Amino acid sequence: MDSFIHKEEMISLKIPSKIGTRSYEYVSKIEFREKNIKSIFSRKIKIFHTGVVAGKHRFQLLTLNFSEIGDQSESTSLLRKISYLFDNVVVSVDNSMRIEKVNNLNDLFNRWLYIKEEISRTYKGFAVENYFNTIDYLLKNPVRLIEFFHEYKMFGLFFNGFLNTFPIGRSIILEKSGIELSAKKVNDDIECVQLRTFFENEKENVEGEFYYENSCLLDATVNLSKENEKHKYQLLCFGLRKNP
Repeated sequence: MDSFIHKEEMISLKIPSKIGTRSYEYVSKIEFREKNIKSIFSRKIKIFHTGVVAGKHRFQLLTLNFSEIGDQSESTSLLRKISYLFDNVVVSVDNSMRIEKVNNLNDLFNRWLYIKEEISRTYKGFAVENYFNTIDYLLKNPVRLIEFFHEYKMFGLFFNGFLNTFPIGRSIILEKSGIELSAKKVNDDIECVQLRTFFENEKENVEGEFYYENSCLLDATVNLSKENEKHKYQLLCFGLRKNP
């Protein structure tokens, strides 16, 4: 009888025992249909694995460069200035690559006080105060800050929690988040995790693909569609694709 039992093929992704430093380009493309406006934000990020502390993996993210193409409005310029607040972030993550703690929160808060003072000398008005209140709220609420870092526009393509075991040919439904995940092998070394929203008639639809080489993220793409907006987020690894 045992010869007739089908053993389900699995893909197992887990944090490698040795993790090298990797550099990525992080691109966000936003299209507003009604306004006919397109904006592209690009960041070059270097990610360091600085060790394991208290059983958690610690990563440092350095943003080396930030650029934008498209609508150069005052709000875009302001957003660029604010973005420099997060150009040096240290986090602790679990074994699935989800952030559990922002380790340099005090440094971020102190830096924000300086940046806010500098911005206040040039920018005034309701929009500015709204940005200030949002950042103040994030830095005073560590849980919400972690949620913010998990958004696709921030670091959510990298810290996505996909280092798990997946069955090949069968989808996994995450009912709480409304996401369907599936996995496939591209070749002996590279695996792909795909995601999509499964709720019907939702205002927001998401599709994405994440490619891993021996559990190290090579690149990722997520397309997000709303009623009058289209967002595309990409993470591309620089350098040769070889085992870490």
